[in-house]
Amino acid sequence: GDVTLSGTAGPTTAMVTETAPNNGTTYQVAVSGMTVSGTVIASIGAGKAVDVSNNGNTASSSADNTVTYIACQITPPSNIVMNAAQGQCGTIVNYSIPEPTGNCGMLMGTPASGSFFPVGTTTVTITSEAGASGSFTVTVQDNQDPQITTCPGNITVNTDASVCTALVPFSDIDKGTATDNCPTGLAVRYYLDYGTANQQEITTAQAFAKGTTTVTVEARDASNR
Repeated sequence: GDVTLSGTAGPTTAMVTETAPNNGTTYQVAVSGMTVSGTVIASIGAGKAVDVSNNGNTASSSADNTVTYIACQITPPSNIVMNAAQGQCGTIVNYSIPEPTGNCGMLMGTPASGSFFPVGTTTVTITSEAGASGSFTVTVQDNQDPQITTCPGNITVNTDASVCTALVPFSDIDKGTATDNCPTGLAVRYYLDYGTANQQEITTAQAFAKGTTTVTVEARDASNR
């Protein structure tokens, strides 16, 4: 109650601690609660302390007890864009914690530098002991095409009775397999007239005309590769 706080930085709490030579003559005032940059004034009124001769102190002046407080400000790094590591659905990303301005204390990034970042966009948050924070994004791109590991064998059937076509069950066509660095969402599809205006995906039993018809097998992942 002996210390009165004011100033544009909005201080709220003062803690008074005696310091060396610890003979009742020297004290330290620690101030906290500031929320913005500005001035901090710790004032002590007259007669709040007395010496051994019972002489009271004179009132402090703002010139004696005014300091400038600089609030924590964090400027995050630029956004990062990287390709996935070979054969992996993501990559390890290293980044630098920025140098803050003001009274920040320690800074920490989440996820931490050196973490594995999956394909897609992840937000990294930089936080400080003072409470201020900033963020940037890490985008990992999937630049690897799926690989077809099993291509269905050729199919030979007779035409159906009384027609010049043969209805082939989809289960006989759907024999292809594929692999990808990002297997989630990987799909194997089958097409007639692939790459033309008449392209048609086969999803059920398909009637094939007499003769030889080419079916194209395509593997496509969630990144549309």
